[in-house]
Amino acid sequence: SDCEEFSELATAKCLDCGKRLCDGHSRVHARSKRTRSHNVAPLATATAERTHCPIHKTTEIDQYCSTCGVLLCKKCPVQADHGEHEIDDATTAHSVTLAKLSTAVENSTTQLQQALRHVDESIDATNGEVVRYSEMIEQDIQQAVDLLRKRENELRDELDRYHWRS
Repeated sequence: SDCEEFSELATAKCLDCGKRLCDGHSRVHARSKRTRSHNVAPLATATAERTHCPIHKTTEIDQYCSTCGVLLCKKCPVQADHGEHEIDDATTAHSVTLAKLSTAVENSTTQLQQALRHVDESIDATNGEVVRYSEMIEQDIQQAVDLLRKRENELRDELDRYHWRS
């Protein structure tokens, strides 16, 4: 997803305020007086399993804001700018997302298998064409050799007739 401060791809997340940040804003977040004490982690690490809310330290994370794409505790929707957002149970949201990803992977796998079959069929067809053209070339060469041999024999016969006439 995108950085909350700018329209670039987020690469990190602040574990204290929950903001997703691009590389540039991660550096700004780390230097700003207001946020320099915050813990900013790479997005992969920041989204790893975390049991307690970074804002409401004693409350466990159990909700997911579909609008923002962040995990929340029960207090966050009321207190942390998520009031109008679509909030779901975190486990349910995880299961739904996992099912969607699984379906997408299955569809991609099917498409890849079909593409591979098509490529194999194309290779087989191309190999067949190569063999067919090779045989045609061989036949054309043989016909040319036969014509040359015939002409050679005609010329030798003519030479012999000329030689014996004189």
